[in-house]
Amino acid sequence: MTYQKLWVVCLSSVVLVTAGCRSCNTPPSPQQNILAGSAMLLVSEPYYEILSKEATLFCELYPNAKLNVRATTTEEAIVHFLNDSVQIICIDRALNQEESNFLQQSSISTSSTLIAFDGLAIVVHELNPLQFITLKSLESIVKGKVTKWQQIPESHWSGSILFAITHKHSGTYELVRTIFFHTQTELPIASILHTQTEVLRYISKHPQAIGFVPYSVLRNNLLPETKVIPVEIVHPDSGTVYRSPTQENLYTNLYPFRYSLYLYTRESSNNLGLGFGTFLLTYAGQKLIQDAGIAPVKIPSRPIQLTVE
Repeated sequence: MTYQKLWVVCLSSVVLVTAGCRSCNTPPSPQQNILAGSAMLLVSEPYYEILSKEATLFCELYPNAKLNVRATTTEEAIVHFLNDSVQIICIDRALNQEESNFLQQSSISTSSTLIAFDGLAIVVHELNPLQFITLKSLESIVKGKVTKWQQIPESHWSGSILFAITHKHSGTYELVRTIFFHTQTELPIASILHTQTEVLRYISKHPQAIGFVPYSVLRNNLLPETKVIPVEIVHPDSGTVYRSPTQENLYTNLYPFRYSLYLYTRESSNNLGLGFGTFLLTYAGQKLIQDAGIAPVKIPSRPIQLTVE
């Protein structure tokens, strides 16, 4: 997608597609620096709750700071960032080459901070007898090479495959299409779904459905009618293993659909985003990520000082 098209998307949706809006309750300071002032933070929809908690704690520690957190699509957040509508975004993929080139050609300096790891879980209906799925079968579904469950050798299931995923402006869609399965064609989705909870509800009502959902979303939203399926991985030396998107597997990079969360901020001496990005890598910031069930960049640990009398 070119940026002329992206700007059209931005201008045609003056109101952000948000799951909500939260801000710290403290008044903004008249002095703007990395620990004071006010700023808006646009967040990819699945990470709104986590980043809202991070922003609240940051503002409690630094009362002169005010962060207004809004949820939107990954593409929308990037468009606003490139157009200088916002100076801070948190998204579920790295900026691609076209986006990076635009910033470079515009002589815009930015800072990126890797803050966490998440993974795309494979979710099916509880009635589906599927116990695991191979990477080859997933690729065939994503690329539309198979459309019936009976075409999946490990499924022991029948009927049409209903592929569920959030719409093409979402980070999940982009991750599946270009990062994990390297296809330029549109995904064969069964229905246009706007949020991850909509994907889970769709799967819960359609026994033939299968979908990709961020592991962070499943912690509090996995429905009784749905289940997570491990992915079969064949190693030449160690043989066949089955991996699920656990916190440990995400941290150690053993799950094939792991991806990174990034905070991007425009560089300037008074940008609140630089202070917030530093905070996210502290013990307090990483502990909130760990408590949310996904993998921090580094395991939070407190130094213990021993004294000898």
